Amino acid sequence: MCKHAKFCSVPLVLLTVLSTGGTAACQPGNAARLAPRNTEVPFAYLDSAERRWPILVGRLAGEDRLKLEHRQDGQVVASGQRVKLDGVSARIDRQGHLAVSARPGIRARPTLHLVLSQGDTITRQAITLQPAPPPRPISYISDLVDDLIRMFWDGSARRWRPVTRDAFDQYFRRLQCQGVARLIVWPGPFPTLADPANYPATDWRLFESCAREILDNQVLSTSLQKQPGQPPWRWLRLLLKLRLDPSIMTAYANSARVHGIKLSASFRPFESGLTKYYVVP
Repeated sequence: MCKHAKFCSVPLVLLTVLSTGGTAACQPGNAARLAPRNTEVPFAYLDSAERRWPILVGRLAGEDRLKLEHRQDGQVVASGQRVKLDGVSARIDRQGHLAVSARPGIRARPTLHLVLSQGDTITRQAITLQPAPPPRPISYISDLVDDLIRMFWDGSARRWRPVTRDAFDQYFRRLQCQGVARLIVWPGPFPTLADPANYPATDWRLFESCAREILDNQVLSTSLQKQPGQPPWRWLRLLLKLRLDPSIMTAYANSARVHGIKLSASFRPFESGLTKYYVVP
């Protein structure tokens, strides 16, 4: 879970290992759809500047149409690829990005509807715009494993949510809403990113086969589903999934870049990670 922290003298290592790029795991299918997690967190626009966000998963086909709607009392009062309201200007493009700018001093908090038309199918989402706070002279420290669990675990349904890029997008929008532009990431003792090229082929194949046995074991899945809370092996399986597909954490880094959040890494305190995460069956 993210925690407030003033900048300190702890050495920080830039997370260049998490290079930018797409990910098959985080972009299921090519057909465009409104990112399911758009509605979880507001979009914090800047004073006298423009800010952009991805709002689609997949790519628009030639016949697909994406537009904005602004409604008042249930009636559409503005519609199109660009709308202006209460001193706020919003537009969308064919690459699936929403861009918002505002006049100086504007504090409006309007609701916009994203409308995706694909043939006879129309999908709508209501999103909220809000003014971004001033930049904070502090950072957050992110317990990465804990944050990943919170991003993807659905406690009400007691299952993991799909591992999609928009989960990272809503996470970094949440930081934007708090004026945070730098995140100190505490990876913990369990790696979330593993490059098969760094290991002998026989070793990687052995790890992959063992991981698949754990991930695909229906008896284990059924047992974990019946257990209350968050048994350790439930989230350990999530980490296995991340290590099998390096593109997932690449998408995490790419989302941070898109949202203007600088990432640094701190491996201290390592000892607390040992006591927190190594107490497993």
